Amino acid sequence: MAEHGVEGYNNSGVSTQLIGDFIEVPHEKPWRYQEGDLTVTRGSAWSGPGCHDGCGVLLYTDKDGKLVKVEGDPENPYNKGRLCVRCLDVPEVTYNKDRLLYPMKRDPKDRGKDKWERISWDEAIDLVADTFLDIKEKYGAESVVFGQGTGRDIAAYITRLCWSFGSPNYVLFLSGCACYLPRVAGMAATAGSFWVADCSQQFTDRYDNPEYKIPETMFIWGNYPLRANSDGFYGHWVVDLMKRGMEVVMIDPKVTWLSAHSRLHLRVRPGCDAALALGFLNVIINEDLYDHEFVEKWTYGFDQLRERVQEYPPAKVAEITWIPEDKIVEAARILANSKPCTMQWGVAVDMTKEALPASQAIAACFQITGNVDVVSATVKPTILASVL
Repeated sequence: MAEHGVEGYNNSGVSTQLIGDFIEVPHEKPWRYQEGDLTVTRGSAWSGPGCHDGCGVLLYTDKDGKLVKVEGDPENPYNKGRLCVRCLDVPEVTYNKDRLLYPMKRDPKDRGKDKWERISWDEAIDLVADTFLDIKEKYGAESVVFGQGTGRDIAAYITRLCWSFGSPNYVLFLSGCACYLPRVAGMAATAGSFWVADCSQQFTDRYDNPEYKIPETMFIWGNYPLRANSDGFYGHWVVDLMKRGMEVVMIDPKVTWLSAHSRLHLRVRPGCDAALALGFLNVIINEDLYDHEFVEKWTYGFDQLRERVQEYPPAKVAEITWIPEDKIVEAARILANSKPCTMQWGVAVDMTKEALPASQAIAACFQITGNVDVVSATVKPTILASVL
């Protein structure tokens, strides 16, 4: 993907970027050039804290090497010159007067007080290493727990530190437990891997790629992609596809720009996503709208699922979710009949009480309709799917 690009030159001296599996993408401009008094350097940045993407950026520096501004790189196929406020504000973050620039040490007796002294990097590294090794010698490596949030670009190094230290205690905690992890765990348990909406992000020529087809419908569930996203998803791809004919079904309690431009807006009662998904499944199965071939070849537990969803007819789901019955039925039919149908979902699902089964029920809607590992539907490493 483009966020993992590496700049260079081909044999003809043309600026290129290596994307994904080392596909050369030619650029009209070199990786570094002058624009007036400023030097422009092409890059690919994960803006802190916690960016999921890594968009193509143009970094503008003055004659003293100071970063003056950041703009999107229009030649990058991933974001095509568009940026969110994170990257646009990188200069402000870089030169903020409160930014931590050096290792700081505080006396344990002053815990809770804003009293710090600056130390060198060597002192900081020695202090951390000596403390860890002392604990390991006195109590054993298993006495230390290595915990992290989502991690982004440092996750691999935290894991490596844990293993090299010898501790078996590695956990993902804090934000990950109520953000992203339930969906990941649900997909890993039933489909072998997490998957995301196919918006042609795997093609360097994007929507012009002959293998790609514009999805008929996108279900946007518990997410407002024009403002915030996870999973390496860039929100403006939704608008790109809408301009090319894709329709949207919006599942969100709030009225937004996207819901106002959607084919159908389901204002679900907060926390009732699992019930809504079971209502969809009830309609799709009972009206025989599911993909028989896919279910027979790639799923297990379908009979149990059929039995379970009988407890959630549309009328009952309407009472639970506050969504009119006719809209539930209509949305289920749209999902089943759109070929292909894709979905962008978000952390609202992870934050419900039934987060894990909710994510599995939602995923089952797309699994039994054959919208898994299909171009323009959803993308994941394997095509084996299950519904329980």
